[in-house]
Amino acid sequence: MSSIKKNNRGGARPGAGRPKKLQGVRKQHQLRAYDDEWELIREFSWFVKHGCKEDCAKLMTQLRKIREERNTPWTLT
Repeated sequence: MSSIKKNNRGGARPGAGRPKKLQGVRKQHQLRAYDDEWELIREFSWFVKHGCKEDCAKLMTQLRKIREERNTPWTLT
């Protein structure tokens, strides 16, 4: 064994540590759903993420109108 003591271990150094958040990184969310509900959520989210976001927003507007016509309360809380 060497009797030389190293005092420069660890500590802050350039480029070390967790990378900073990148622009455009999606925030993670969590929810609980039954298997059949999850399949719908998963499929809808695929369309939202892969270029059909505007179409999905239009569909949600149409769904809200249908719910209003039926006089059924529908909230996202």
